[in-house]
Amino acid sequence: MKSFMSKVLLFYICLYEGQTMIIDGGIYFIFYGSNSSDYVNTTLNYDFVSLQNTNYFNMSKPTAIFNHGWIYDVHTDIYVALAEAYLSRGDYNYIAIDWSKYSHDINYPELVTSINDQAALIVSILIQMQTAGFNLTTFHFIGHSFGAQIFGRVGYQLIQNYNFTPTRITGLDPAGPMFGNFNEWPTSPIALLYPSLNILNAKFVDIIHTDRYKNSEDYSAGHMDFWPNTGAYQPGCSIFCDTQDYNCLVCSHNRAVKYYTESIQSGSVRKFKSNLCSGLGYDIGLCFGSVASMGFYADKYSANPGNYSLTTNSVSPYSVSNA
Repeated sequence: MKSFMSKVLLFYICLYEGQTMIIDGGIYFIFYGSNSSDYVNTTLNYDFVSLQNTNYFNMSKPTAIFNHGWIYDVHTDIYVALAEAYLSRGDYNYIAIDWSKYSHDINYPELVTSINDQAALIVSILIQMQTAGFNLTTFHFIGHSFGAQIFGRVGYQLIQNYNFTPTRITGLDPAGPMFGNFNEWPTSPIALLYPSLNILNAKFVDIIHTDRYKNSEDYSAGHMDFWPNTGAYQPGCSIFCDTQDYNCLVCSHNRAVKYYTESIQSGSVRKFKSNLCSGLGYDIGLCFGSVASMGFYADKYSANPGNYSLTTNSVSPYSVSNA
């Protein structure tokens, strides 16, 4: 079955390879101040030095940099909540990448075939920031859906072209369609052309899987992979959705963002207690190994990599227990 699906995906990739979307600017880095309504839009060739040690960027703080998904933009409600969670902590700078000029295009295959060009533009902006004195080692890259896959390519290009390895990339239910399972490289043509976010893209990669059978990948690709409720249909989200009910269709897909946001809001409390799995135990949610915290504090448990399982509540607060 996997072989058949790989051939189908390869067919579509070949079909659209000559129709790559032209990336000609229009990607913005938004620096936030005290709240999500207070921000500065920047892009390539901006005077980034002017933002240092202002209300929009404190050089002594670490930075969370977020990348939204396909169809969405930075003003989508779940992303605004994520921004507010970071800003409320007070100990992080917060930057959101706005690539809505391209994400609102419904031609998903063209978007996939242009992913390296999108990543290259983001990398160019990051390198300009580094040249201006910003410390990229303190940047935590967080991407949802297609945004997570873009950050995978960003990490790859930074490593290959600038000998710089990102410290951490967090994938919130990374997009699945047309991306290849890194674990099948180099035997899989799709994994060779468009590999998923994986452990080679940063020093630490953690992934939260919440919609593995519809919108996202269904395989392990990070140093730590978290599978709440087996990584499939999330409590409170309907299995049966009308094809016109978009919110229903992406309910589980978006839970990854909501879980992560809640983990930020917890302050010093490490929510979302998870257990390390043996084999494919995460497929049925029966895991009893080492304890970790899914989300914001996941990197504190990097000494015990692997797949982790947990359950959540159907409504907020979603965390059932603390690590």
